[in-house]
Amino acid sequence: MRNTNANSQDTMAKFEELVELVKQNFGRVIDDHQGRTEENYTVAGVGALVQGDRVRAVALCNSRYFSVNHMYVQDGKVHISRTSIGGAVMPMNHNMSISEAIEAYNEEQSKYPFSSGQIQEVHLISDDRG
Repeated sequence: MRNTNANSQDTMAKFEELVELVKQNFGRVIDDHQGRTEENYTVAGVGALVQGDRVRAVALCNSRYFSVNHMYVQDGKVHISRTSIGGAVMPMNHNMSISEAIEAYNEEQSKYPFSSGQIQEVHLISDDRG
């Protein structure tokens, strides 16, 4: 079982490969964060959390809020990790679209010298408000 999201591979090219896998599977992934073992969770999209030179794919979800958890590929399947790497985004808590909530998240993160990074290169599959 090879985790292809190892630190040395946190690049834009790897991010784009992961996005294509998610799109090919119509957004369905395995959600380790919720303890799921099947590809039965559908993400709204994928964003690139940019932390200096490091680019990590993160799941974007249609929900009140969602943790900024990195995504990785294992055995050809996309997973949402158990660990948050950047706090939370809160679209429905503030009656925002995912895109609006990401803008607010990035603005908030820009205030801190040791921020979790900025969510960029957003690829939405859907942007419903519920």
